[in-house]
Amino acid sequence: APLGAFEAFVNTDATRGAGAVLIAEDDGLELETHSLLDPERLKASPGFFDAFAAFEPGLASELSSGALLYLGIGDPRQSVEALLAQAAAEAPQLLAGFEDFTERVEEVGKVNVQKEVLALLGGEAAVAIEPPGEQAGGGEREGGPGAEEGEVPEGLDLGEGLPPDTTPPRELPFSGVPYLELVAEEVNEDDGRRALADLQVPISKALDPGESGQAPVFEGEEVEGVSARSMRVSPTVNLTYALFDGKLVVATDPAGVRQVKSGSRSLDDADAYRSATEGFPDELSALLYLNLADLITLAEQEGLAADPAYALFAPEVRELEAMGLAVTRSEEGIEARARLIVGG
Repeated sequence: APLGAFEAFVNTDATRGAGAVLIAEDDGLELETHSLLDPERLKASPGFFDAFAAFEPGLASELSSGALLYLGIGDPRQSVEALLAQAAAEAPQLLAGFEDFTERVEEVGKVNVQKEVLALLGGEAAVAIEPPGEQAGGGEREGGPGAEEGEVPEGLDLGEGLPPDTTPPRELPFSGVPYLELVAEEVNEDDGRRALADLQVPISKALDPGESGQAPVFEGEEVEGVSARSMRVSPTVNLTYALFDGKLVVATDPAGVRQVKSGSRSLDDADAYRSATEGFPDELSALLYLNLADLITLAEQEGLAADPAYALFAPEVRELEAMGLAVTRSEEGIEARARLIVGG
């Protein structure tokens, strides 16, 4: 059980053996794992990463340099279908929940999620958490853009109780609420507009407050010269989608569409991202990047800093800058490389 989190990287039912190496480098740590798979046993026991198609990551250029999280995969349609097939044997409750959801969507909106929505996603896709609004280009430290904009809630001392001469708390290079974003490429725009238009009614009904108020509706707006549709869900969530240049962008803030369309100050220009992913293979099954510096600071401002147990390790945790994880599933096995960047 303590090692259960590593199962996806080993596939114990089909592995012939697995090895790992931890490497200490000047700017952090790198962990490499390799699991050799038996082809015959693999047929009966496909692993988690068997569901993911190989792809060459390229959507980091569509995200802002201050992105807090980036997960890249190839061919989401194939991946979801393969994961559902795995769930049929290993997690039937999950599959039943998905089938119930798709049935309700088809009943209300007359749209088939698998045939019409997932079918749109045949290319690379990226899921990201981005800094809010106009500050999405932040993320550089040591006096870089936005470094003076961080705000700590009044009355919260992030350094309270820490020994002297330890790493001081960071400041966020942005203020406000980050937003969630999906970017997919190789999308048929005409099919996409029809399918997403059909989804508007089910989504509105799902968010219907009942007798307490009027259900939100999608409205048209222009973002960076692009026609988009938005629905205000709450003061901090403005669900927005747009299709342009063969891409689908869905975000909880119109700033997501603005960032992809403008293409300014992209993630692959950020020092932290380059350090965390440098030397990774060109073709991958999955790519994950975490902007640990800002994620940790955000967590501290949301209450983590008040935890006495966390305070004991806060100086060391605050040294963490970024992490990159690359997974490659080949015919021979599963290879993973994780790199943790630590500040000096």
